[in-house]
Amino acid sequence: MVYWRGLTSKDLVHWKSLPMTIDPDTKFDSHGAYSGSAWVNQGQLEFFYTGNVRNQENEREAYQIRATMNGKVIKKAAIPSNYAAPSWLYNEFSRS
Repeated sequence: MVYWRGLTSKDLVHWKSLPMTIDPDTKFDSHGAYSGSAWVNQGQLEFFYTGNVRNQENEREAYQIRATMNGKVIKKAAIPSNYAAPSWLYNEFSRS
């Protein structure tokens, strides 16, 4: 399972591991929280990352997720109800 974890260092040689930062705990990231970016916006840490889900055929489905962190509290933005890919979309590389 892939997730985000924080690290801190005072000298960039010795590192201290922090608790899990992005926990894959929704139906849009239930099989992992993959690569993304984080930045500070008005004193609050914000994230965009790729949520990974496996369907019944074990195929991957990816969702872009936005989350914010204020102190130690992570809040994931609501995903719109029309989150499904358009019917015309076909990914040549996801088919075996």
